[in-house]
Amino acid sequence: MILQSKQAGASVFEPYATSPSPQHHGQRVIEGQRLMQTVSDPFHGWTSGLQRDHRYYWRLLCNWKGSVDLAKLDAKGLELYGELCGRALAKAHARSGDRQAIAAWLAAGKVFDQALEAFGLHYADQAERDYRQFMQAIKEGRLEARMIF
Repeated sequence: MILQSKQAGASVFEPYATSPSPQHHGQRVIEGQRLMQTVSDPFHGWTSGLQRDHRYYWRLLCNWKGSVDLAKLDAKGLELYGELCGRALAKAHARSGDRQAIAAWLAAGKVFDQALEAFGLHYADQAERDYRQFMQAIKEGRLEARMIF
């Protein structure tokens, strides 16, 4: 058995978060993985290093990961890959919700479908704004765009 240890730094989303940052970034990584994975590594853990600002997490080393060379996908393959990523993200979101808070909210008589619709429309508007900013950055030369086939 081999345990792999990795240093855990602050999340790239931390500057934008509305809730306080976690005390221990290793704990944040492990708790996030436990929320998202159906069966999590029983050896997951976290610790601090000798230097106070160094945070680590560990896992059982079983590198069974695969990857997809996106440049080699045709349009249908890219569509299927996108669907797979979307399903994985949806499952992670579904597993990470606070079941009691959601049940209490639903029981309070709020109109769930209307709330989902409002969120979806807001999210779509944000995605369109982000895309416009992305395209503007390419047009102004702040980002380089290349077509890969």
